Amino acid sequence: WLRFDFGPWSGLGFFGIEGWPPYPGHGHRDLGGFELHFEGTPVFRDLGRGRYGETADALRPVAAAAHNTMTIDGFDPYPANKPYYDAGFRRLVGGPPPTIERGPDRVALIHHGFARLGGIDAHRRTWNFSKTGFKIVDRVEGSGRHRVTRRLHTTLAVEPGPDGAVIGAGTTAWRLTAEAPIQLKPATHWPAYGRGEPARTLEMSSEVELPWEGTVSVEAA
Repeated sequence: WLRFDFGPWSGLGFFGIEGWPPYPGHGHRDLGGFELHFEGTPVFRDLGRGRYGETADALRPVAAAAHNTMTIDGFDPYPANKPYYDAGFRRLVGGPPPTIERGPDRVALIHHGFARLGGIDAHRRTWNFSKTGFKIVDRVEGSGRHRVTRRLHTTLAVEPGPDGAVIGAGTTAWRLTAEAPIQLKPATHWPAYGRGEPARTLEMSSEVELPWEGTVSVEAA
């Protein structure tokens, strides 16, 4: 896990040194996922998990779609981990270990987990912070046409608009824009097992030609 603080923004992201979900562990496939607060107000949330089990409802929160990260062609950044995978096999499938870059106003994660899908090289996700907000820049190297889907989850109010969406209200509101259409979907945030509260997912999905770069901008409304 990596803690990062830039002005009023405080974030915690899963930047696993192996990329793969840690084993033993809960197996969340959330590399690059994060939670981000503004002056103590949670803006983007990790949805958590409502209960243990092997049913579809119990396992859905483990996948990347339940975290603030990205999928390609419906696949998570890294596949599910297994106790019988050795280090050589994990490296063969997942490529070299992820790397982290930090600067005075940014942090970046670079990994090769999607390379197992064919035609895809590195995925670089950079968070760039400024006085008025921040940008999440995703760049995927490779070739061919693929569906890229980015998701952000929040428990704040969300108001859709023709040029994006407004998250929050009053003096704690931010306008989110992206180069792809933004779809709002209902979700559940689980602050504890068995205790859920309404949340919303902002989903940005499009067919793109690699290499590709996309930006999600969050600015004070």
